Amino acid sequence: METGICVLYVCDEQIDINVLLSSISFFIMRIHTTITNKQSTKNRIPQADFDRVHKYSTLICDAFHKPLFNLEEQHLDCRLFWRVFNLLRSDKQYPAALGKITSDNLKLLEGFDFNKRKPLYRTFNGRYDVSINRNKGVCMLNIPAFDPVRDLRWEGRVTHIKILAAAAVLDFRSMKFLTTSEESGFLDVQQLTTTSLKLSFPARTRRPIVVVMGIEFYQFVGSRYFLRQQDGAKSLTIVKVSF
Repeated sequence: METGICVLYVCDEQIDINVLLSSISFFIMRIHTTITNKQSTKNRIPQADFDRVHKYSTLICDAFHKPLFNLEEQHLDCRLFWRVFNLLRSDKQYPAALGKITSDNLKLLEGFDFNKRKPLYRTFNGRYDVSINRNKGVCMLNIPAFDPVRDLRWEGRVTHIKILAAAAVLDFRSMKFLTTSEESGFLDVQQLTTTSLKLSFPARTRRPIVVVMGIEFYQFVGSRYFLRQQDGAKSLTIVKVSF
């Protein structure tokens, strides 16, 4: 069922109430699920291991807070927690305990969908390429020409899309991150589309680099673009990890 678009005027600025309420509910839901998941998960693994995994998964979420904005995913924190837990368990040097983050096990983050209801592999059937040049401090996301009507899957009335990309340099020792993000303009779904996004980071860094790609869906009404909220509003996936 299609829902109408309701707007609110604040200081002569037009605000989509659905987007506003969605943003508020996202942060409330994330706080609630984080507390709930922490209570249940603590009973399954030792406290020290729980604290370390929770710190690492929180670091990843915080690094991508900008592209995660407006994404509604109730169990994101829990799912990412167990993905990080499993990659630490995969360190064969520590078969009886959680290991360290290595170039091999960090690759297990690739393909993680921040929105499980709208995974990228089901939303986008086109091709894309991600390249990282550490010497120059450049990450490129290139998407060859594709037909949105044929290669994208969406529900409801959609007139435009946005392509998102972000690259985060993560320091799991100091628990710090440096993130850069870019997005395309509004792309008409009735036209063939090609996109190239450039992300910059400190040259010659030796820290792990995690790259995400996302797609947002919009409806153009009057003179404004409104973000569509079905199934969590967007696809967002870790598409490349470099260590």
